[in-house]
Amino acid sequence: MFALLRIGYSSGRTLYRKRIDIVAVCRFETSSYLREGRIVYRENPEESGFYEYHRWAAEPAETITAAMIDALRSLRFFPS
Repeated sequence: MFALLRIGYSSGRTLYRKRIDIVAVCRFETSSYLREGRIVYRENPEESGFYEYHRWAAEPAETITAAMIDALRSLRFFPS
């Protein structure tokens, strides 16, 4: 598991207690060819290639997972 985010909310009525739920964001997985380091490109649907001198600054799976967590946090459903 990569992150646990707590959702805090109440119904607005005094009959209901404040409720906290948790959302778990698991680490995204990528194909092995994306973890080799070279950036992949596609000129058409049938053909992929690799840039010889361009490398990922960070592992794609970690970047996507972090972006998902940031996007969920930006919704402001999760107290800090």
